[in-house]
Amino acid sequence: MQRPDAPHNHYDPTRTTLNGWGAELYGGKFDGTPIRGGWGVRARSPGLNPNDLGYLRRADSQFAEAWLDWHFDRPTAHYRSFSIGTNTWLAKTFGPEVTSVGVSAWLYSRLRNNMVVWMGGYRTREALDVSLLRGGPAFLVPGTWDGYLGFQSDDRGVTDANLSSSWSLRDRQTYKRFGATLTLRARPTGGFAVSLAPRYERSLDDLQYVNGDNPNAIILGRLVRTTASLTLRANWALSPDLSLESYAMPYVSAGTYAQFYQVVAPRADEYTARRVPTLYTGADRFVVGQVRSNVVLRWDYVPGASIYAVWAHEQTSDRNDLGRFSPFTDAYDLLRATSSDTIMLKLTYMERL
Repeated sequence: MQRPDAPHNHYDPTRTTLNGWGAELYGGKFDGTPIRGGWGVRARSPGLNPNDLGYLRRADSQFAEAWLDWHFDRPTAHYRSFSIGTNTWLAKTFGPEVTSVGVSAWLYSRLRNNMVVWMGGYRTREALDVSLLRGGPAFLVPGTWDGYLGFQSDDRGVTDANLSSSWSLRDRQTYKRFGATLTLRARPTGGFAVSLAPRYERSLDDLQYVNGDNPNAIILGRLVRTTASLTLRANWALSPDLSLESYAMPYVSAGTYAQFYQVVAPRADEYTARRVPTLYTGADRFVVGQVRSNVVLRWDYVPGASIYAVWAHEQTSDRNDLGRFSPFTDAYDLLRATSSDTIMLKLTYMERL
């Protein structure tokens, strides 16, 4: 509400509640072959605040889209099913601010050996980002090319694998990113399943938000960052009424700022005029690590009633004297960090009328 370049919003610091509305309408042909298509519109007024019911990423938004797909479900010598599609969209605030315009295309196929492959990409044009400066004015961000590619092996057996990757390239070399995830799953018995999913991501962002303590001197940075994570899951059905589920995700992210900028004209036509190099006395590098895990034991002791026992564990490490990614050193620092453990019990019971 307090964004300085949004006259359609009215900031009142004395208010204790917000009033707003939201609505959406979709229509089209969502099933059948070979053609499917549709359209949709969605709106969230600036004062909408339904967070007592669920999470809302951002209000003050209007969105319209249309899509067209072709589906071929009759098996051939090369595939069991094949589909290709495209869509386009436009997003804006309730003021005259376009926040996203783009078009995408995608392909999905299940091959004769039951392997699945998919790929796609989309192009977004230059548009305003009303969140980049975190309460400051909207910033005109260059357009971006994005793509993704992946495959899934035959998942009918005891083991299967999934490999997916994605990348982004923003105009004027202002953002580059590549990420890949490999997921390995095993189901040695009907009641037990385990998965392991390492992920690696490397990025360069010329518009990383750094500091906005002074609204007249908002600082951005050119950040080179490497992030690695490992997601582990295990589910064990001990009996029809008793199950044990576990989850753990350690990750480490290291980054170094090569340059700092002060925002001077966030909507200027020329990108170089939107921010100028500046000095910044804060930290210019970091290594952050965290591991979160939980174990849940669930017992459905009678139909409609359950008991949950939960153990949640967390460790966090944070250094600003290094900005280099070093998996073994960073993992060692993370394991030495102070831990926080929580044990919770939950009982649910549904009374039959």
